[in-house]
Amino acid sequence: MGKYDRIIDIQKTPKSRNNWRLAEKELSERFNSLRRTISYLSAKSAYDKLMSDIPGGSDYKDLKKSLKISEIGVGDDGGAYSVHVPEKGRRIRKIDVPRTVIYVRAKKRLARPDPGVQILEDKGPWTADTIPFWPNKKEATVVQRKVTKKEADKVAKAQESKVSEVRAALAEVGRRIKPKKPGDPGQVKRGGKAIPDVAMQALELEFGGEGKRSKPVFRRMIAASTKGVKKLGSHKVVLQSVSDPNSRIYKQFPPKVSKIGTSVAGKFKGFQKRLGR
Repeated sequence: MGKYDRIIDIQKTPKSRNNWRLAEKELSERFNSLRRTISYLSAKSAYDKLMSDIPGGSDYKDLKKSLKISEIGVGDDGGAYSVHVPEKGRRIRKIDVPRTVIYVRAKKRLARPDPGVQILEDKGPWTADTIPFWPNKKEATVVQRKVTKKEADKVAKAQESKVSEVRAALAEVGRRIKPKKPGDPGQVKRGGKAIPDVAMQALELEFGGEGKRSKPVFRRMIAASTKGVKKLGSHKVVLQSVSDPNSRIYKQFPPKVSKIGTSVAGKFKGFQKRLGR
């Protein structure tokens, strides 16, 4: 057998019965696990690289908290993995009012979007102290974008100049908004759900903006992942999955993560193109 007899003993003996079990019963399952595992390990490596490279501090806190590893597809179509930000709102516990603008997107899948919510979308963006009401999560997606105080002030002044127009439009569709009292902190619904605009955070970090220098963490992550794939063949899980008949590690990998459909993954193409991929 030469050098190959050090990997698997093909003689069927009590000592080598696990080798035969691997060849006769487990090979297909092991290689299916291996295919998924290599893809997962590549995504995990990319995720870890991003976590270490994205700066700390409040500016990119939402971006770091939002990034997740997900499997693309289901069943036999699964096995590809993505590092992305789910479009899922989080409960609002604190908002940096002077530096936040708010965008409302009426849910188009509804047969008849709420007309009041549609006005919020059409007349936006808003600030925490100018948005007339906080829409129901079933009716709209709310996006919070962190900006400079100067930008937020500009949005607030624009909304203050058309407050009568907005109130009249809302009244026509049955929503009467009480005038804001002096010192009112705004209409932000504590405990309501909103999506941090991490796409803008990612673009700002990657390409620079508002006086901030570019730090291409995503492009560096892609370059590091490409090199890292070549090293996966020596990973403990990979080696034991294909060459150790006594190991059951292949049953534990890849770990279960959230799943997304291919249609959701297709939405990532715009950002990928910006990265030159």
